[in-house]
Amino acid sequence: MKPSWKSRAGWLLGCAILTLAASDRGEAEVARHAGLVIAVDKAAGTLVVGDMGPLLSGGKSTVTRFTVHVTPSTEFVRVKRASSVAPNGWLGDYVETKLPPWDVKPGDFVAIMSDGDGQRRRAVKITVVDTSEP
Repeated sequence: MKPSWKSRAGWLLGCAILTLAASDRGEAEVARHAGLVIAVDKAAGTLVVGDMGPLLSGGKSTVTRFTVHVTPSTEFVRVKRASSVAPNGWLGDYVETKLPPWDVKPGDFVAIMSDGDGQRRRAVKITVVDTSEP
C-alpha cells in the first residue's frame, strides 16, 4: 500500500518541527559590530555603539544604535599598530593588549563580538582600536 499525500505531509511537518526544536537548543548566534561608543553605563551594564550600516541604494548609510550588555566574563582588549616589527614578525601589525574591565569611553572606536538573542546581546569581547599613529 502506497502512503497517502496526507501521511507524507504529516511526516514532513513532524521532521520540520523536530529540526526547529533541535536547532533552537544550539549555541547563540555570534554577531560582530563596530563603531564609535555613544554611551557607557556601568551601573546598567551596557555599552551603546553607533554601528554604521551597509551602503544603501541611494548612496548613503545610516548609523544604528546598538546596545550590548557587558558581563563579568566580557574580555576587554586594545589594539594598536606597532611602530616597528610586531611580535608576530610583521612590520606595523596590530598588537593586542588586555584592558581592565570598562576601560572604554564615549568617542572610542570599538569592535564588539557578542552572542545571545536579538533582544539581549551579550558582549563576549570588546576591542578598543587605538587610532593614534605609532
